[in-house]
Amino acid sequence: MRYYRLVVLFLLFVSSFAFGQAGKPKFSVYKSDVNPNAVKEGIRGIAVLFSCEYNFSDAEYAAMKNSEGRNYFTFYASMAHKNNDSFYSGLDYRQSKKAFNTIALHVAEEHAYEPQNKAQGRRNTGIELFIPFYQLNLPEGSSAVKFILNATTEKENTFERIHTQDITINKPAVTFISLQPKQITVTDKAGKKYEAESIEQDLFAIPGSSKTSTDIISAGNVSTKVPFNFIYSEGDIVRLKLQKSTSKGVVSSNKVRVLKASNGQIMTNFDNKAALQGEWPLDPKQKTIALTNPAVQINLEVGRTKVPGIRITEFTINPYSTHEGVAGATLTIAYESKATPGAPALVAVPSYVNATQETVLLKGGMVTAGKSSIDSTGAIALSQEPGKISVFYPAFNLLLYHPGIRQQTPNQFAVQIMLQSGSGLVTQKQIKQNLPVSVIQDARIAPAVKAKDTTFNNIRGLAISIPYQLPKLYTDLQKDNLMIQLVEASGKDSRGADLLRNMTVVNNTVEKVTDPTNKKGASFRISKPTGVISLFLPYTDLNRQEKAPVPFFAKAVISQNGAPGAEVGGNSSAIRFDIDTKKLRFVTLGISNINLKKANTGDIMWRITSSGRTIYQSVMLPAAKTIDNLYTLAGYMHEDDMVAIEMLKGKTAADAKLMFKWEKPVKELTASEILELEPSKLPNNTDDGDTKSVSIMYSVQ
Repeated sequence: MRYYRLVVLFLLFVSSFAFGQAGKPKFSVYKSDVNPNAVKEGIRGIAVLFSCEYNFSDAEYAAMKNSEGRNYFTFYASMAHKNNDSFYSGLDYRQSKKAFNTIALHVAEEHAYEPQNKAQGRRNTGIELFIPFYQLNLPEGSSAVKFILNATTEKENTFERIHTQDITINKPAVTFISLQPKQITVTDKAGKKYEAESIEQDLFAIPGSSKTSTDIISAGNVSTKVPFNFIYSEGDIVRLKLQKSTSKGVVSSNKVRVLKASNGQIMTNFDNKAALQGEWPLDPKQKTIALTNPAVQINLEVGRTKVPGIRITEFTINPYSTHEGVAGATLTIAYESKATPGAPALVAVPSYVNATQETVLLKGGMVTAGKSSIDSTGAIALSQEPGKISVFYPAFNLLLYHPGIRQQTPNQFAVQIMLQSGSGLVTQKQIKQNLPVSVIQDARIAPAVKAKDTTFNNIRGLAISIPYQLPKLYTDLQKDNLMIQLVEASGKDSRGADLLRNMTVVNNTVEKVTDPTNKKGASFRISKPTGVISLFLPYTDLNRQEKAPVPFFAKAVISQNGAPGAEVGGNSSAIRFDIDTKKLRFVTLGISNINLKKANTGDIMWRITSSGRTIYQSVMLPAAKTIDNLYTLAGYMHEDDMVAIEMLKGKTAADAKLMFKWEKPVKELTASEILELEPSKLPNNTDDGDTKSVSIMYSVQ
């Protein structure tokens, strides 16, 4: 019983807030006129005129005031089918009103008027809205719908359904217009005519009859090679305007155009560029039209194709879905369509609004349900028949194609149905939905690996195998961009990264790559979703022996063009050593006191080899008759290997010939020894007759 009373009290509180004291609604629409078949400035649509009274308390008014201390209400219409499926909201067009001087009045921002006599109440009168038919997500013909008035404040207090009304809309047919320039002739001030191929970014299709409107249906170059396309709603007035645009899309004439002659060369000798402007009404029923003024004549061929009636019936995003073991988000679009023979191809273009209020096309998806395909821009191909399509966006692709998405989670999404040519909007729908991208752990890498004794290409050393595993979807979508990065465990311990960076890859499914984002570690491009990174290090390249495990950090990364990538899994790892250290010797080798009989036939160099492999080779040294300097090198060697010191002579390292060679098994080296070698004591008669004597020294630890 106590729970029941709490519920009743809660409902009474909500009712009081929504409808005001004593059951009064916050908004009383006392006069309304909704004309479902109106014309404004030559554009057909729905005209709305209404007046309303407000029933807020003084405290409520104070709580809703904006930064200037005023109460502004933004009124907007929404519309839904009889099943309450929404197909239009004026709030979706709030930005377009600010960007263009448009005939459409999707929103009306009104200051709350307060008369001197408070008994008369606060009110606004004569509030006007206008919604063009071509911006409604409805098929051609008659549709019985519910018209709804709503209001919101700057502080996002939203008051929905302050007035509802059933209306019937007769939406006109929508046509795809293609204007193909066949001939462009420009005339300068002297009366000289030139044949042109294109006029850069100058032609606009502008809705309505108002000369002050800067709204734009379509914009593009005038070119004999590319048609000028746009969507046209039957019965509307559309003007073609030839005039330069600014970067914001507002028509202006303060910039010089680029013209190209019929051979494609830029026309630098054409004078009177400022006169290349004009405005002409469009008659879409004509087969050819001519845009003519004293400076230009453009002859165009008119193509007409009826756009299929299409309506978006479902638009949802599931931000917590998975596909084939990969975390991500699924976007679902369902639509109704009436097939029209020869109709232009349509695409669905999903997008979101980022932190700076820019519209960003959603990319990196793959179709998981329905018959469709996606291009590189993110546009989803639609069939002429009704359908339902699901597109999965892996979390790793969201981070790759939208790097800032994690810092600023988007919450406003839209899908626009457009012509595949990108020349015209057919319909659209928006939703509010957060799309968080959390830390991804799709990749798994071994937390600890062993370094073992091995022999590779007859060279003794240690081997490390690092297993990794990713879902197959990663290589299906990003095969050339997948890397495993092995980095420092911390800023104070680089031993593991140093060791791994110096190792060589020995399996052909993994490629060691130069990675600008991982200069202190090792990066490997992988081509298979599951595999092993097999690495080898000769003992002679081992800088130090480690007895305790050596830490490093392993992570899987997707990276394109050297940019910071998206991390898709990783963990702290360590190298555990399972090698026979008793068979390793730390050997220091040196050569000095080189005495030659003559020194005028080239320079000399010396090198250390082990089991046929060059461990060290010096630069070319001046071949004086006596070289007193001591040259040494130290490193680990396996006791079963041979070690040799060689001296060569020649003009360059490439043509140097062996003068003498000293060689001995590592296991036979004593603690230390200095050997004074003469030609008679050199093995295999390698002396070329110029060596007088040389000192070899070594020590073993």
